[in-house]
Amino acid sequence: MFDRHAPPRAILIAGSAGAGSADEYSDLDLIAYYDRLPDPIEVEAWRADLGVPEPVPMQDSGWSDTFTLSGVECQAGGMVVAAVDGYVNDLLAGREAESAVHQKIAEGILDGLAVRDDGLIATWRARLAEFPDALAEAMAEYHLRIFPYWSAWEHMAHRDARLWEVQSLLDGALHIVGAVSAANRSYFTSFQFKRMRQHLVGLDAAPANLAERLESLFELDRAAAAHELRTLVAEMVEVVERQLPRVNTTTIRKRLE
Repeated sequence: MFDRHAPPRAILIAGSAGAGSADEYSDLDLIAYYDRLPDPIEVEAWRADLGVPEPVPMQDSGWSDTFTLSGVECQAGGMVVAAVDGYVNDLLAGREAESAVHQKIAEGILDGLAVRDDGLIATWRARLAEFPDALAEAMAEYHLRIFPYWSAWEHMAHRDARLWEVQSLLDGALHIVGAVSAANRSYFTSFQFKRMRQHLVGLDAAPANLAERLESLFELDRAAAAHELRTLVAEMVEVVERQLPRVNTTTIRKRLE
């Protein structure tokens, strides 16, 4: 993935391989960062060499291909530096706090392994590590929008709405993780959320035994699950209020009542 006319400024191994937590089910994510994209003819040549089965058209901001090498699924591509700068700027300003794309980019940069860097990735990491109040507060406010399953479960149980019930519990559980992550200034997206315990153990301010209690929501009977979800939300709100006192918790407080 090198073009002598448009060499990459940095190359990053992202995902679990870059973070050092890969297992036998992990894929390999590789991203090259360019000031300007390589010649499409060069990209097509790389794709042919790698045996990319279904090439995706290049966008102005970059491209990403999926293919298999030696039995390992790989995702490799390139991004324009200016586009990544835009993603980082918007996220840190709190404008895209709920965006899976923005959060994934941040996690990849922070946790990935830089195999080439002219200082670009180091600069992004320093900026993302600051995790400003605007981002933390925007994240928390988004994740406080929790449907009050605890006040609706009896009605739902009599209406053949089990899928809706499970969805409500799942959404509530993920929002709890999101709000607590915001309070601890930790990036989070529910998209393909894996290694929950590893993520939660790094959050100092959180409800006790959070991972086990979140999983119990799908094992308890309806009444007990509703009660536990409400209890967890109440504890989560207290964490948010302590860590992010400017966040408005009025609406979720009313739902808890």
